[in-house]
This record gives sequence, structure tokens and C-alpha cells, in this order.
Amino acid sequence: MLELIPRIAKYNLFREFGLAKPLPTNITVTVTDICNFMCKTCNIGKLYTEHPEIAKNELSAEEYGRIFNNIGRVFWITMTGGEPFFRRDLADIAAGIYKNSEPRFMTIPTNGYVPKKIAGDVERILSECEKMRLIVNLSLDGLGSEHDEIRGMKDSFERVLESYFALRDLKNDRLSIGVNTVISKFNIDKLGEIAAFVGSELKPDSFIAEVAENRSNLYNEKDDIRSENYGKVLRALIRQNNSPRTSTAAIIRLARGVFYRALISGKPHRCFAGFASACIMPKGDVWLSCVKRSSIGNLRDVNYDFRSLWFSEKAGIMRNELKKPCSCMLANAHYTNLLCNPAKLLTVVKQ
Repeated sequence: MLELIPRIAKYNLFREFGLAKPLPTNITVTVTDICNFMCKTCNIGKLYTEHPEIAKNELSAEEYGRIFNNIGRVFWITMTGGEPFFRRDLADIAAGIYKNSEPRFMTIPTNGYVPKKIAGDVERILSECEKMRLIVNLSLDGLGSEHDEIRGMKDSFERVLESYFALRDLKNDRLSIGVNTVISKFNIDKLGEIAAFVGSELKPDSFIAEVAENRSNLYNEKDDIRSENYGKVLRALIRQNNSPRTSTAAIIRLARGVFYRALISGKPHRCFAGFASACIMPKGDVWLSCVKRSSIGNLRDVNYDFRSLWFSEKAGIMRNELKKPCSCMLANAHYTNLLCNPAKLLTVVKQ
């Protein structure tokens, strides 16, 4: 963590004055648009079902290696989708990123539908990324058939439980297993039941709740999915006194408390998207923000030279828009904002 201290100063100088100009330390990599679910809060699966051609010509493992060789050291990587474990070469992608950028942490969210593939890939990633901590977050939006209905896939509840126990059987100290629930108008009245089940039956390293939101990368900008009554359930989650099994889970839990309080307050915050964090889309587009469709160019067009896009004139113009107060509900973005805000970071350290 100490290596981040000089970077935090640079990100603040970059955001406020255009000085220092560091590369991002938190990168979200959307490795595929393939998804077999028809979730009520996300349209990636629906779009893929109607237009399967969108998943053609996605970046290869070799291309990711070239990209991250150009970027260099990164602190945190999130590999997402679609359903990331539908990439046959997911473990190769992770190993290539680790070889070139040596991230301290990697997060992979999953719908949990392919237990054997998930457990096999995770075991290999842990083996080939010897010093990296891996966090796998399994999606659980209801119990039994209610989860299946929200996620739009029969037997998905049973599959996600099978994946959870398969991961637990790996018994690796560098693996943290989380359960992630998206709070929406479809399940807000059942969140207490979900939390009780997770706490008593699964006992994961972390239980995570996010608020459903309209985002460009989910293709759901116009959908009616949100519930405005999430403050009460978030306060209940803050009061939970779970004992984290790993140091990684403890850090996540503390950061989550700050995140939940920010969601409850609804106050705009200083966002570091486009300064400390970035998103790489499946075919090579680089977005400054995962919430806004803010491409600064395609990596294939610049011979995988991430730096040329990151420091381009177009990126500079788009960053001016991102300096405006932000009220997004994306947890990953909040973690980066917390890291780059020394006053808020101190509140977490004191806890």
C-alpha cells in the first residue's frame, strides 16, 4: 500500500492542475460481451442474444499482454463482462496482465453458472499469479426461483451455490470469495432475507450490495430498475458485525462502509475516473469512465500504445467534463475516489 502514497499526490495534481500526468492504477477490463443471462437490471445478455456478432473480434490474450506491457505497474485490475468466465482464455489473459503489470489485487465478478470452469480458471490464476490477491464476487439477487427470475436463467441459483463451494474447496489464502447483490426495485424488499441466508449458510469473505443504476456499459440507460428506498437496507448492512476471514476482506468491508454512507447521503463527490482509473472495452476502446460512454480511442489503431491515448488531446478535453461533481453509484469508482481522497482514506484507517 505504501507504494501508492506518491501516486495519490500525483493523481490530485493531475486532476486539479493537469500536472504530474500519471497512468491509471485501477483498470477495469471488460473481456467479453458474451453473457447467457437475461438479467432484469442489465441488457448485455439480451444484446448478445439478439446480436451475437458483437462478441466477434474481441481482444486476444496476446493483445492484452502488449497493452499492459505498455502500461506497466497497476495496483488493481477488475476483469468483467458479460460473463468473464465464458472466455476460454481467461486464465491466459490474467496471467499476461500479471506478468506485465504485477497488480496487487484482481477482482472477477461472475454469475456463477459454470462451476467447473470457474474453479479451474481460478486455481490456475492463483498458481500463475504468485503474489496477487484474487477476489471472486458471485452474483446473488434472490433466493431460489426469485434469483432465477431476476437473472433470467433457470437453475442459476443452484449453479451459483455450486460455484461458491467449489471455490471454497480451493482453500487458498490469496483467494477472497464475495457474494454480490444488486439492489433493485425487483428485490429490495427481500434484501434482509438474502443477507440472512448469505450470513448463516454461506459465510463468504464479504457480502456486497450495490444499487442498480443505468450505465452505458450495461446498455440499460433508459430502463426502470432502480429503487429509491435503499437507504434503510444499506444502514442495516453497515450495522452488521461480520468478522472478515482475510486482510483483503477486512479492507473491502471498511471501504464498503464508506461507500454505503456516500450512497445514503446522495452528495456529489470528486471523481477520479479518467485520472486514476480507466476502462478497456472488449474490442480495444478505452473509456475514461465505466459509467459514461467516453471513448478516447481504440488501442488497435495505435499499435496498443495505451499512453498515446491516455495523454491525447481528446482525453484532456473529456477529462474536463469528468471534473464536474459526480453522483454515480459504482462501487469500483468509489474505491478509487476514496484512495485518492486523503481525508476520507484517514477515516477508514482509523476504523
